[in-house]
Amino acid sequence: MNEKNKLENEKDKSELTLNNKKDIFVTSEKEIKMINDQIKQVGNVNFNEKDIEVIRDHIRTQENFLRDLNEKFIKLTTAIQSNDFKIKDLQKLRDKISALDKCPTCLQIVGGDYKDNIVHKAIQELRSLEGETMSNKKEKAEVDIKIDSSRKLIDEHRQSLSRLEILRVRLEGVKEKQFRLNQLEKQKVSALADIDLIRKHIESLNSMLKEFDAYDSVYEKKNREFREILQKESNLVGKKAGINAEIKYLEKQVVDLDNEIKRIEELGKKLNHMRELEFWINNKFLEFVLHTEKNVMLKLREDFSDLFSNWFSILVTDTLTVRLDESFSPIIMQNDYEIDYAYLSGGERTAVALAYRLALNQTINSLLSRIKTRDIVILDEPTDGFSESQLDKMRDVLQQLKVRQLLLVSHEQKIEGFVNNIIKFKKTDGVSGIDSS
Repeated sequence: MNEKNKLENEKDKSELTLNNKKDIFVTSEKEIKMINDQIKQVGNVNFNEKDIEVIRDHIRTQENFLRDLNEKFIKLTTAIQSNDFKIKDLQKLRDKISALDKCPTCLQIVGGDYKDNIVHKAIQELRSLEGETMSNKKEKAEVDIKIDSSRKLIDEHRQSLSRLEILRVRLEGVKEKQFRLNQLEKQKVSALADIDLIRKHIESLNSMLKEFDAYDSVYEKKNREFREILQKESNLVGKKAGINAEIKYLEKQVVDLDNEIKRIEELGKKLNHMRELEFWINNKFLEFVLHTEKNVMLKLREDFSDLFSNWFSILVTDTLTVRLDESFSPIIMQNDYEIDYAYLSGGERTAVALAYRLALNQTINSLLSRIKTRDIVILDEPTDGFSESQLDKMRDVLQQLKVRQLLLVSHEQKIEGFVNNIIKFKKTDGVSGIDSS
């Protein structure tokens, strides 16, 4: 019956999982349909990136045109206001001359002809200014109409530009929707496969549960017998109580002893393991590591020394030879006798240093295959103290490096013939800079 209950629980869980998978499948289908509709809706819209530039050009053109109209409107307004002031001044002059009998300066009587002449000139100038003002007001009204029209046209263009930019954003969102659509399709296929698998599992559980139907009657019979036994057992509870208490105490002691035995056994296993590990590390592993390290370092020093000797032999072809000792320090030999570094000439010292660094570069690159600077070499004054013959040999050295990028810093003019590009520097007022001459 416990096994049957387990199967029924597993069936309930499987049915719950099946419903969840169905929900995922239905939800995926709905979202797929919605995204497809959105993609179709956006896909049916015609969009051209050039339309945005065309509308922007129209807006710039109209804005320039509007700016010119505003400037013209301000000029006309200023001219009208100026003419109004002039008209008022002429009207005051006309009225003042017409009412004038004596000159306020010399107190002589002003003649009628003189007044009529001045008034006539004022009236003519008034008519001219009034005509000009009427013409300016008419032109101002026309300019005002054009300004309103231009502003409306700019607003229409800006609205069209906004719609196109919104459409462009929607079109860019199509890519994200397509990516989401692919994920949903995979999720849908996965959910469909899971649904099929879970259904088969539920069918298998149903078949197994049917096999347990035959045990129901057996279970009921045994259950009745069990109740009868319980009834008899209740009669013996009093006698059993003391025995049970002792049994529980002894069982507890047994359990405690079993746990202690298991703990001691585990400690014994760990102790033995630690002893074995200690023995292996002290007697085997360290010896193996030291042996391996020694062999690797010997091979590394041998290769390093060969490279060092080869590079030096290219630069210095006389009786001098070089090699490395156990600490990777250079040893200089002349006629099978070791000589001190201090007795070398400047060019020979530079050759030792350059050969050592080139050999070190090759050794490091051979050990570290993923080093990012393996194809670049930078040399600062690599020919200091070199003779003419050594400078000639320097060309062979540079060619044998076979790197993608070589940077040289040198004062030797002859080096210029060894490279593809030259950058010269000069110092002016204590500041270094590129010599453009």
